[in-house]
Amino acid sequence: MINLKPKLTEKALNLAKNKGIYTFVGSVNYTKQQVKVYFEKVLGYKIKKIRIVKLPKKERGKYSILRSYVKPARKKFYIWFEGEVSIPGFDKVSKK
Repeated sequence: MINLKPKLTEKALNLAKNKGIYTFVGSVNYTKQQVKVYFEKVLGYKIKKIRIVKLPKKERGKYSILRSYVKPARKKFYIWFEGEVSIPGFDKVSKK
């Protein structure tokens, strides 16, 4: 089971609305093939293209002893779907 979270920033929502590109964040271990199989077979969406951006781990609050932590490395997935899709979190957007 793949655990992808939609990235709901202003930039990601504009990409979804204007260009039909949906943005998700997931583990570093996920590949394009795993994500494609998950969306096509499990959720029933047809995928045209997937792009991946690797995000490095980040150390937060390193000068504070009480609030320091490390944000783990992750991947950001840009996914182009074929046709009209409705994904929770994103508004119903049709491809232009």
